[in-house]
Amino acid sequence: MDTGFKKFYAKSLEFREALHRKIPEVPYTEETEKRILAALTLLDIATEHGESIHLLAVNYCYISATSLLRLQYEATLKAAWIYWIAKDHIIDKWHQSLNEENVNRVNNSTPTVTDILQELSIGVEKGIVPNALLEKLREFRQLNKMSNSYVHSGMLAFNRKKEGYPIMGMIQIMQNSNGLEALCCMMAGNMAQNRETMQYLLNIQLLYLECLPMQIPDIANTFYKN
Repeated sequence: MDTGFKKFYAKSLEFREALHRKIPEVPYTEETEKRILAALTLLDIATEHGESIHLLAVNYCYISATSLLRLQYEATLKAAWIYWIAKDHIIDKWHQSLNEENVNRVNNSTPTVTDILQELSIGVEKGIVPNALLEKLREFRQLNKMSNSYVHSGMLAFNRKKEGYPIMGMIQIMQNSNGLEALCCMMAGNMAQNRETMQYLLNIQLLYLECLPMQIPDIANTFYKN
């Protein structure tokens, strides 16, 4: 296996473990239980996607790993929307028993990615949603745009499978995934209203900057320079 990738992969797993080391339980009341449970479940889905990206990448399944980045982003985005924006009656729909009719109800009442970002923007203006969260979600949307081609088996996916996937490009995907994971943990810390956790998460990110989004030249200098 590529030595630069091995170096990054080991560091990345260490970073992800450190992120979750001090996440406290999120308190809730009878009134907030469904909202918090729904948001935490979506954050857990995002974490699962991030773990899967790493497992797929280390097993050379680069196309599938890249595809999952979009799913990780959407789970993170929906968790924010559920927690800060969604109305109670919409959240109730997510907790209904699983059948085709209820699935359609949830799908029909869930906004598109663009609309969710717009609703979060309005929430920022009202002082409901942290502006830093919205800025990060917008930033990651731009970083992850190319993953759409992989989800839909488009030209990028075709070319990478045919010609080969640049390993530094895969490291970049995993760094983007780690950035989303850090954002998920920050959201959980925000829900818990725990300042100590928030400071710990900021410090961990500073300690593991090489695991977070970089440009390709920086990846080369960090993991491939003798």
